[in-house]
Amino acid sequence: MQVLNSAAFLDCLSKPRVKSYSNFFYPGVMQPSESDLVYMYQWNSEVSEILWKLISIIEITMRNKVHKELSRLYFSSPKEIVANGVYQNNFANSKVPTSTIGDAGSCNWYHAINFSGEALVNITKRTHYKKPNNKYYTKPYVVTPDDVISGLTFGFWRLIFKNLGSAGVSYQAIISDIFVHSPFYKQTVTQSLDFKVDSRISMIHSFRNRISHHEPVWKLKDMKEEKITPILGNPNNVNVLKAKPSNKIEVFEHLTDYYKMMLEYLLWLDKDVARSFKGSWWNDRFFYICSDKGVNSFLYSYSAEYELTKTHLKRNVNQILKKGNMRMITDKSRKAIILPLK
Repeated sequence: MQVLNSAAFLDCLSKPRVKSYSNFFYPGVMQPSESDLVYMYQWNSEVSEILWKLISIIEITMRNKVHKELSRLYFSSPKEIVANGVYQNNFANSKVPTSTIGDAGSCNWYHAINFSGEALVNITKRTHYKKPNNKYYTKPYVVTPDDVISGLTFGFWRLIFKNLGSAGVSYQAIISDIFVHSPFYKQTVTQSLDFKVDSRISMIHSFRNRISHHEPVWKLKDMKEEKITPILGNPNNVNVLKAKPSNKIEVFEHLTDYYKMMLEYLLWLDKDVARSFKGSWWNDRFFYICSDKGVNSFLYSYSAEYELTKTHLKRNVNQILKKGNMRMITDKSRKAIILPLK
């Protein structure tokens, strides 16, 4: 987006938000230029956009892999659903038998598992509706498993293995079978590996929440190891792998490390989908903008030369590409964007 009035744009953001960019990216500078702050904000937005694309694919792939595996395991199992006329706090104690919906590739496995707490609430809110008396009743039509699965949030899937464990399910074999392209496929899942998988999806979920709430993705905490290490006086028993970034270069390093970890998680689930994303221009663009050259491309893209004619492009294409700045090419009523990737 080409911002026409930097002062007005910054005024639309909260002062603490703008100040955080100023303090971190321009330390010691009393008053960074408004245009620089605007384009650093837009830089964060583009980093977030690419991460969001990757995280969305991870979420969809993960939930469908889990759904398919649990459907296979629980298709023939007896199932229970929350009865009619039940308050939310009584869901767990008010279940009645229900039939199997779907087939072995997609069924209501969630009614075969003794979920409780938030997991049960989330499932029931997909299959029931609440009347003004605050009691829940089954919907007057068949809610398909696909409808339920697509309506459950990433928060549900982030905790799926823990919630299976709380429901009495030995989920380690499920982890082994779901991550079909991981080093631990069909292997024994130890406590250490369980912790690693949970740490990875927790990190991805954390990024998702930051992006969805429009928080800066560059404002990162310490990067923790994905393994439990007995540490005297540390109740979390997790070592710090990298201290939180203190400058722009460290931000780039952290972001690219997290990005690679997300791609690896997707590869564990489906190598072809992961390779497709890695081969996309989004992947090249991400590594480009997580560099000094990439950041500078934001700062200098929207100059007087931002909009060029097709004739100018033909005459100066090598120079334009060498500068590595974003450019809009116009040809009568048609427009196109040059977006640097490397």
